[in-house]
Amino acid sequence: RDPLWSRGLGDVYKRQSNGWETIRISDSSKQEFQMACKIDSNYFFKSMVNPGSLALEKEIISNKSRKNEYTNNVFDACDGQLTLRHGRDCLVENNWFLGKRSVGASGVRVIGTGHVVRNNLFHEVGGEGYASTLVAMLGGYGIVNNQYEGVENIVIEGNRFINCAQPISLGYDNRRGEEYDDAPRNLTVVNNQVLSDGDEYKMFRLSSDVTTTGTWSGNTYYNS
Repeated sequence: RDPLWSRGLGDVYKRQSNGWETIRISDSSKQEFQMACKIDSNYFFKSMVNPGSLALEKEIISNKSRKNEYTNNVFDACDGQLTLRHGRDCLVENNWFLGKRSVGASGVRVIGTGHVVRNNLFHEVGGEGYASTLVAMLGGYGIVNNQYEGVENIVIEGNRFINCAQPISLGYDNRRGEEYDDAPRNLTVVNNQVLSDGDEYKMFRLSSDVTTTGTWSGNTYYNS
């Protein structure tokens, strides 16, 4: 048995800039392939740890193909993200992200088209900006190389955000040097709940105009 598995894949302190994902499905050259994998009912504990900030390897899971499903998983005390880096039409549903208030903790990063992020629980996720709890990136429509494809036709539905520093960030620009100017469009953002117990928490960060298309309804915010 691999020693990593025998200790539960915990306390992974590798912080190189890339290549240390716990799970990666395909790579950039095969992002158009329909892998149709299902990652279900797993427990990720400290799968990337970098106390005090988002780890240089930001991806606990790196999706780089189409039609994959991530369901019923728990991410506990992880300083990283489930990243839909390439590919389209993936499902992220019924997962628990337990950030333990770490400023390195994140949730889901969305790039590409046709994804559904639904009925997930995000609890005390402390990251902001690039590490926001749910962040949809600025991109370029139609890009299928190693750059950031534009975010389009995304469903964000029925998620609950409890005491998260930056629950939803839309149109974030990672400033890697590429010329990205296409904001997320045709979003369905419905029936999400943001609950917080302090004034320092936000609800939305809109880095670009994303509200002119799509559907926005039934979202609620409660601050004690």
